[in-house]
Amino acid sequence: MPTVQTYGARKVASDSLPGARKSASETPTSLGVGLEHAKAQTAEVVGGIAGAVARLGAEQFTALEVRARERANDLAQLTSDRQLDDWERLKVHDPEQGVFHTVKGKDAVGMPSTVLADFDKEADRIETGLNAEQRDAFRARRHIRRASLARSLESYSGEQLDAYETAETHAALIGSQQSAIANTVRDPLRISEELARTEAIVNNFADHDGAGPAVRALLLTKARTTIHAGVIDQQLAIGNDKDAQTYFDAVKQQIAPEALPEIERKLESGSTAGNGLRAAELIWQQQGPKGDTDPIQLDHMETAARAQFADDPKTLAATMHYLRERKAGVDASRQDRAESTTGAVWVAASNGASLAQISRLPEFINSPGRLQAQITDYIVARSERAASREAALEGRAAAAESRAYTREQRGQAAKETAGWARYWDLSDPKTLNTTSENALQALRGELGDDHVNRLLTQKRAIDKSETTVRAAAIDDDLFKTTAREAGFDAYSPKTDVEKADLGQLKNMVETAIDLEQQRTGKALTRDQKQAVMRSITDQKVMLNVWGTDPARVAAMVVNPADRKKAYVPIAQVPVAALSEAFNYVRGLTPETQRMPDEALRTIYSDRIQRAYALKLLGGTRAEMEAIMRGEQ
Repeated sequence: MPTVQTYGARKVASDSLPGARKSASETPTSLGVGLEHAKAQTAEVVGGIAGAVARLGAEQFTALEVRARERANDLAQLTSDRQLDDWERLKVHDPEQGVFHTVKGKDAVGMPSTVLADFDKEADRIETGLNAEQRDAFRARRHIRRASLARSLESYSGEQLDAYETAETHAALIGSQQSAIANTVRDPLRISEELARTEAIVNNFADHDGAGPAVRALLLTKARTTIHAGVIDQQLAIGNDKDAQTYFDAVKQQIAPEALPEIERKLESGSTAGNGLRAAELIWQQQGPKGDTDPIQLDHMETAARAQFADDPKTLAATMHYLRERKAGVDASRQDRAESTTGAVWVAASNGASLAQISRLPEFINSPGRLQAQITDYIVARSERAASREAALEGRAAAAESRAYTREQRGQAAKETAGWARYWDLSDPKTLNTTSENALQALRGELGDDHVNRLLTQKRAIDKSETTVRAAAIDDDLFKTTAREAGFDAYSPKTDVEKADLGQLKNMVETAIDLEQQRTGKALTRDQKQAVMRSITDQKVMLNVWGTDPARVAAMVVNPADRKKAYVPIAQVPVAALSEAFNYVRGLTPETQRMPDEALRTIYSDRIQRAYALKLLGGTRAEMEAIMRGEQ
């Protein structure tokens, strides 16, 4: 294989080519100067340039360093100022923690120095994070900020102390005034002592406030006027009109001019009232009753007053006012005593006491003759009824006695029926709450025992508390609403007949509610009570009685004769009751067994109507079956 011979290692060395000319002008090299000289000259030039560059860099670095330091100082200033702002806002102005919101009244004493000490601690803490240059600048701002804060704190503290001093001064003056007035009667010397105390309080306040003589005098006059006016009012209130006038004459010069007319008016009125009261007392002693049974001759006493004060109409009016007031008080007291006496006698009578026993009671002995007659009639009638009843039951009574007993029973029933209207009026919770038990007991002769006992039971139920009165009023309103739904004018009955029907119906409803509550063992709710009420008011029967309202609530039909004439129209008899009646009739005869419902309805409608009415009236099953068989 052919080969190419190489030249081998370099045999001849050559100098580097001169650098390219960078200028059109001649250079030392182009003119033949030596290369070394040219190199030296070039190095000198390069060195000069480098020195200039170095000097320029040093100057630029110094400027950058200064700007960086100044910026750091500025930032330190911003941060330190912001930290002081945060501290002041939290310590001084914060609504929950700041002293301007939490430190009040006398607590403001010494508060500025405490807050400034805390300021110094916070400023010292901030300084620890600053360099020497920053601390110097911060201290100048710190002193300015501290001086401003000190002014604000001192101003706030002064405001709080002024307000506290004003409030305490006012309270002290009121206390002094009240002490003087309260001791008007028992310790008159206390009045002058409190006047001196008031003067010292006012002068001390005026000294602190820097008040001038005119303001000081005005404050003293106002404080003294309050005491003098209060003392006069107190004396007039207890009837010491003469002492009040004497006191006023002595202190008139110390009272503010603007207060004089009102005080003088009160003194005139008090003097008139006092003269009238004293005159009325004297006339009453001379011409008034000496005992509870003596008449009160008010006309005679007023005639005496007119003769005494013919030329003084104001005192005359006051005298007659007190005479009439005295009569009203005596009348009320007599009524209370009469009710107490009457109640005690009627309670004894209702408990079965005999006439001989009651006749020995002090209350009976001291009672008016009219009451004694009523009690006697009540006990005698009660004894006669008992004797007649016993004779009739034993079959030993003569026909005349039986008829007398029957008439007595009818009379008692008539009295009870007539009493339902009065019962309706008295059973209103508001009326019952203001009627005493003694007053109710006194109605036994008028209303009978049953009505009075019902009212007493209701009275004692609502007397337990105000809550029971409100509950009874709510139940009463519920009954009236339910009764109105059933066709009764429960809110404004116009006749005694309407009231009697409502009274009887209300008693039936309340009895039914009581029985249901006893059965369940707990109080019924409002809705449950209304359901019971409606179950009674919705049960209506017709009465075939000429001259009366044919539609009556079943619960109100208590007369045996009316019960026999009561019926419910066949169209209003419930389907279930009709089916039960049809089934019963089919069992009577083979003929009725094969009759359809319509035929039974036509033939036996009268019996079905009467039997269902009797069911609503509380009749027994035997009584209803007797009607269905045609036996009644």
